[in-house]
Amino acid sequence: MSEAPDEQSPQAALAVSPPPVAPLVAATTYARKGWSVLPVPHRGKNPGYKNWQLTRLKEQDLPDYFNGRPQNIGVLTGAPSGWLIDVDLDHMRCVELADQYLPRHTRSSAAQASPGRTASTGSRERSPPASSGASRRGCC
Repeated sequence: MSEAPDEQSPQAALAVSPPPVAPLVAATTYARKGWSVLPVPHRGKNPGYKNWQLTRLKEQDLPDYFNGRPQNIGVLTGAPSGWLIDVDLDHMRCVELADQYLPRHTRSSAAQASPGRTASTGSRERSPPASSGASRRGCC
Protein backbone atom coordinates (compact mmCIF):
# COMPACT_ATOMS: atom_id res chain seq x y z
CA MET A 1 0.00 0.00 0.00
CA SER A 2 1.46 3.39 -0.94
CA GLU A 3 1.43 6.37 1.34
CA ALA A 4 -0.34 9.62 0.51
CA PRO A 5 2.03 12.12 -1.10
CA ASP A 6 3.62 14.70 1.21
CA GLU A 7 1.74 18.02 0.82
CA GLN A 8 5.00 19.75 -0.19
CA SER A 9 6.01 17.19 -2.80
CA PRO A 10 5.66 17.62 -6.58
CA GLN A 11 3.35 14.60 -6.55
CA ALA A 12 1.00 16.43 -4.19
CA ALA A 13 0.89 19.43 -6.51
CA LEU A 14 0.07 17.16 -9.44
CA ALA A 15 -2.60 15.38 -7.44
CA VAL A 16 -4.59 18.60 -6.96
CA SER A 17 -3.97 20.16 -10.37
CA PRO A 18 -6.98 19.96 -12.65
CA PRO A 19 -6.44 18.06 -15.88
CA PRO A 20 -5.78 20.24 -18.93
CA VAL A 21 -8.80 21.15 -20.98
CA ALA A 22 -8.61 20.31 -24.68
CA PRO A 23 -8.76 23.40 -26.91
CA LEU A 24 -11.96 22.17 -28.60
CA VAL A 25 -13.73 21.77 -25.25
CA ALA A 26 -12.62 25.22 -24.09
CA ALA A 27 -13.49 26.87 -27.43
CA THR A 28 -16.94 25.26 -27.37
CA THR A 29 -17.50 26.42 -23.79
CA TYR A 30 -16.56 29.97 -24.74
CA ALA A 31 -18.71 29.92 -27.89
CA ARG A 32 -21.72 28.78 -25.86
CA LYS A 33 -21.22 31.86 -23.66
CA GLY A 34 -21.60 33.94 -26.80
CA TRP A 35 -17.88 34.66 -27.16
CA SER A 36 -16.39 34.79 -30.65
CA VAL A 37 -13.39 32.42 -30.65
CA LEU A 38 -10.61 31.92 -33.16
CA PRO A 39 -7.60 29.60 -33.34
CA VAL A 40 -4.18 30.95 -32.46
CA PRO A 41 -0.95 29.04 -33.10
CA HIS A 42 0.50 27.16 -30.10
CA ARG A 43 2.43 29.49 -27.79
CA GLY A 44 1.42 32.44 -29.94
CA LYS A 45 -0.67 35.53 -29.33
CA ASN A 46 -1.43 36.49 -32.92
CA PRO A 47 -3.75 34.40 -35.11
CA GLY A 48 -1.23 34.84 -37.92
CA TYR A 49 -3.47 35.63 -40.86
CA LYS A 50 -4.88 38.78 -42.43
CA ASN A 51 -8.22 40.10 -41.28
CA TRP A 52 -8.44 37.73 -38.33
CA GLN A 53 -10.59 40.37 -36.62
CA LEU A 54 -13.35 39.48 -39.08
CA THR A 55 -13.35 35.76 -38.16
CA ARG A 56 -16.71 34.53 -36.91
CA LEU A 57 -16.82 30.79 -36.26
CA LYS A 58 -20.03 28.99 -35.46
CA GLU A 59 -20.04 26.14 -32.94
CA GLN A 60 -20.33 23.56 -35.72
CA ASP A 61 -17.13 25.00 -37.31
CA LEU A 62 -15.00 24.56 -34.20
CA PRO A 63 -13.90 20.92 -34.74
CA ASP A 64 -12.35 21.98 -38.07
CA TYR A 65 -10.22 24.61 -36.35
CA PHE A 66 -9.62 23.02 -32.92
CA ASN A 67 -8.72 19.50 -34.03
CA GLY A 68 -6.45 18.14 -31.33
CA ARG A 69 -3.21 19.91 -32.25
CA PRO A 70 -1.61 22.03 -29.53
CA GLN A 71 -2.89 25.57 -29.97
CA ASN A 72 -4.17 28.62 -28.21
CA ILE A 73 -7.63 30.13 -28.30
CA GLY A 74 -8.26 33.76 -29.11
CA VAL A 75 -11.44 35.54 -28.08
CA LEU A 76 -12.59 38.66 -29.88
CA THR A 77 -13.65 41.28 -27.38
CA GLY A 78 -16.20 44.03 -27.87
CA ALA A 79 -19.20 43.71 -30.17
CA PRO A 80 -18.38 40.24 -31.64
CA SER A 81 -18.63 38.72 -28.15
CA GLY A 82 -21.51 40.71 -26.68
CA TRP A 83 -19.25 43.55 -25.52
CA LEU A 84 -16.95 41.23 -23.62
CA ILE A 85 -14.07 43.07 -21.98
CA ASP A 86 -10.75 41.73 -20.76
CA VAL A 87 -8.62 43.59 -18.26
CA ASP A 88 -4.98 42.76 -17.59
CA LEU A 89 -3.95 43.76 -14.09
CA ASP A 90 -0.18 43.91 -14.54
CA HIS A 91 0.68 45.85 -11.41
CA MET A 92 -0.38 45.46 -7.78
CA ARG A 93 -1.79 49.00 -7.79
CA CYS A 94 -4.11 48.00 -10.63
CA VAL A 95 -5.33 45.04 -8.58
CA GLU A 96 -5.97 47.37 -5.64
CA LEU A 97 -7.95 49.85 -7.80
CA ALA A 98 -9.86 47.30 -9.87
CA ASP A 99 -13.00 47.39 -7.74
CA GLN A 100 -13.26 51.15 -8.19
CA TYR A 101 -12.95 51.11 -11.98
CA LEU A 102 -14.26 47.82 -13.32
CA PRO A 103 -17.92 47.00 -13.90
CA ARG A 104 -19.65 45.54 -10.86
CA HIS A 105 -19.98 41.99 -12.23
CA THR A 106 -16.20 41.72 -12.70
CA ARG A 107 -15.22 42.73 -9.20
CA SER A 108 -15.19 39.29 -7.61
CA SER A 109 -12.62 38.00 -10.06
CA ALA A 110 -10.61 41.22 -9.80
CA ALA A 111 -10.40 40.90 -6.04
CA GLN A 112 -8.69 37.52 -6.40
CA ALA A 113 -6.23 38.75 -9.02
CA SER A 114 -2.50 39.02 -8.77
CA PRO A 115 -0.20 41.17 -10.91
CA GLY A 116 0.66 39.78 -14.32
CA ARG A 117 -2.54 37.81 -14.77
CA THR A 118 -5.65 38.54 -16.74
CA ALA A 119 -8.04 39.10 -13.94
CA SER A 120 -11.37 40.17 -15.23
CA THR A 121 -13.81 39.46 -17.96
CA GLY A 122 -17.29 40.80 -18.24
CA SER A 123 -19.52 42.58 -20.66
CA ARG A 124 -20.99 46.02 -21.04
CA GLU A 125 -23.87 47.24 -23.12
CA ARG A 126 -21.92 50.38 -24.02
CA SER A 127 -18.72 52.25 -23.25
CA PRO A 128 -18.28 53.60 -19.70
CA PRO A 129 -19.47 57.18 -19.21
CA ALA A 130 -16.81 59.90 -19.43
CA SER A 131 -17.44 60.76 -15.77
CA SER A 132 -16.48 57.30 -14.52
CA GLY A 133 -13.13 58.57 -13.30
CA ALA A 134 -11.11 56.14 -15.40
CA SER A 135 -8.55 57.73 -17.67
CA ARG A 136 -8.24 56.71 -21.31
CA ARG A 137 -4.92 55.04 -20.52
CA GLY A 138 -6.33 52.97 -17.66
CA CYS A 139 -5.96 53.12 -13.92
CA CYS A 140 -2.26 52.28 -13.72
